[in-house]
This record gives sequence, C-alpha cells and structure tokens, in this order.
Amino acid sequence: MIGSGPSNLAVGVALEENETHHNIHSSVILEKDSSVCWHRGMLFPEAQSQVSFLKDLVTQRNPTSKFSFLNFLHKTNRLESFINLQTFNPYRKEISNYLQWVANQLSKTEVIYNSKVVSVSPEISEEGKVRAWQVQTENGQQYLAKRLIFGAGRDLNIPAVFADIEKGKVIHSSHYLTSLDSLNKTDIRNICVVGGAQSSVEVYQSCIDVFPHARVTMMMRSIGLVNYEGSQFTNTLYQNEFINTYFNCDPSVREKTLAAMHTTNYSGVAPATLSGLYRFHYLQEMQTEKRATILTQCDILHAVDDNNGVLITWKDNKTGQTHSEHFDLVFLGTGFKNKTPELFKNISRQFDIQKLHVSRKYRAQIPCAEGVSLHLQGTNEETHGIADSLLSVLAFRSKEILDDITA
Repeated sequence: MIGSGPSNLAVGVALEENETHHNIHSSVILEKDSSVCWHRGMLFPEAQSQVSFLKDLVTQRNPTSKFSFLNFLHKTNRLESFINLQTFNPYRKEISNYLQWVANQLSKTEVIYNSKVVSVSPEISEEGKVRAWQVQTENGQQYLAKRLIFGAGRDLNIPAVFADIEKGKVIHSSHYLTSLDSLNKTDIRNICVVGGAQSSVEVYQSCIDVFPHARVTMMMRSIGLVNYEGSQFTNTLYQNEFINTYFNCDPSVREKTLAAMHTTNYSGVAPATLSGLYRFHYLQEMQTEKRATILTQCDILHAVDDNNGVLITWKDNKTGQTHSEHFDLVFLGTGFKNKTPELFKNISRQFDIQKLHVSRKYRAQIPCAEGVSLHLQGTNEETHGIADSLLSVLAFRSKEILDDITA
C-alpha cells in the first residue's frame, strides 16, 4: 500500500479484523514521512474536522472494533474530556494522533516510514498482462507486489499561471505549516493567499498572526466567502449507500450531481471560521487599520517570477480594471486534482489508456494476471461521488477492497 493516510490505514484495520481464510501473506504500507500525520501542513492547533468522529476508520463497519476513535480516546485517557466538549467534530490534531495510534496497533501490516514512492512499474507477461508491480522508493528500496493499493492522496492543483514560479515563492496550502521554518518571517512584507475556501481562510488568518510586519491579501474568483452548503438531506449523499446509486447513474447525470454538490465540500468555509474572520475585519475597520484585505471577483492573468518574489497581474471583474502588485510570498489554497495521480501515468501510457477507470470496488480496469490488482482510493470522485476523498466512506470501502482482493 502506498501512503499511510486514513484510506490505507482503514484497509490495514479491515485486514486486521478479517478472520476468514485469505491469500494475503504479507502487507506493508510505504509512508514518505517519518510518522503518520493527517494534513501535516494544515494541522493548526485550533482547527476542527468537519466530519463526525463516528466516521472514523472502522465504526460504521464494526462499531465494537478496538480500532475506533472512541477506544483511542479511552486508551489515551481522553474520553471523558472529549465527551465534555459536547461535539461530534474532533480537533484535527486529535484525529491525526488517532491515525498514528492505529498504525502502531497494526500487527498484520507493517508501516515503513521515510519511504517515498517515486515510481510504479508493471512487470508484463508475454500475454500482455501485469503479473506483478515493481515499486521503487526515493531511498533506493524496491518492492515487488501482487496487490497494490494507492491511498496517498490526490496531486496538488497548481494553476498554470504559477507553474513556472520558484517553489519557495509559491507554496501550496497543504505545505503551509511545514514551510514556515524555512521562511524569514520578519523580512516578508507582502503576502498573497489565492483561493476562497476553508484552507485559504485558515492560511490567511495564520499569515496575519505569523508574519507581523506583512500586508496580507486574499484573492478569489468568487463573489465572497460563503458557508458550506450542508444539511441533513444533502449529507445523505455522503453516505455509503449513495455510492451504488451514483455509480450506476448515466455519466451525464453523475456530472450534474457532482456540480450541484460542489459547494457542500469545496468553495465553502465553516460557519464558525467565517464569523471569526468577519469580526476580525470589523475590528480592523473600526481601528482604521488596513493590514489584511480580501479581494473578490478577481481573475489572475499573469504571475512573473522576479528576483525578490512574484509579480501578479489580475483583473477586477467588478470594475473591469487590471492591477499588478509585487508579493514576497504566495500561498495557494487551490485544492487538488480529481484525476489519476501522476505516479501511474506510465501505466496509462503502456496500456494506451487516457485515464485509469476503476470498478465499483475500486479496482483499476487494466489487463492483469490472476492474483494481481491495482486499487485506487480517493481519486474516483467522477465515478464514486463527492465523498470519495473524504473520511465518510473509509470503513466500508476498506472492506470492499479487501473482499475484492480475497475473492
């Protein structure tokens, strides 16, 4: 398995609890970092998950499991304090600690740290079928696998205008916290945060605190910051039973459904975060300060890498005017790509497949010999619905993948 995020840890738990006879003799998870950490670059101490703790790695599948979030709280003497919080939404930091705790409890799966996978190559038989997977890590280790499960998350979405800018000047929000140690905070005077969703707002708020001498601008295409569009009714579309309905729909219907659900997971901000940010701007205006600014309805036209930062040119669609400004640093809250990860591009080329499609049980549709398979997790929004990259479906999905492998 590639990646020790929630997806693959859930598979590890499902394997741990599988008491039937199966053909899996060894199981490893290759993790690029030195520990398990959920959203490492966005793990703000005060940030809470938008997902219920009941949607952990296992509870929906097996409420009595020893790998549940509640048992983690019990084992770490945090249960009574958590109950007293009176919330279904844990702090992200506590979910991250839970994931590391689960990884430490696995006995049938070994988590191998500091093992960033850089290539996956199919070993192809004379009949043109994949008979094994050659997996190579950055540190030179090689692994041969019959079954391969990807769960390392989606590729970063870097807008084309920023593609050629030096990485140290343009930083994706997923690397925000991990990038701070390498930055000289007192020398940075002007920062731009691109995007108008939860991650952009969190980075924007943090920049105001972390960079005390900097002007901070948040720039977005939308008309302004909005709440996530969520209700008990729309949340039923994040339930496991909806996956079958969605998967069996006509592709055009799936496309319309996905577009209609966009603001239930993307382009929105948690109500509490919005309220706090508005109060900050209200107080700033009352004190006639202007250190932080939100620019709406902007299209970024150009971004030029100059010696001391990034020169951004944008059009203000409200006025039709074009503006340019130099920024020392740019943070991108532009999300992730909903497509097959670059890691598997060579496989697509070898089999002349434009995009790797998966079955209902997440198996990539490529010619494989018996006993060989590739399963993709978190990259199948187009066919499995908007919850595919979220915690909501992990518990049942892990069993579906394991059942498909051991059938």
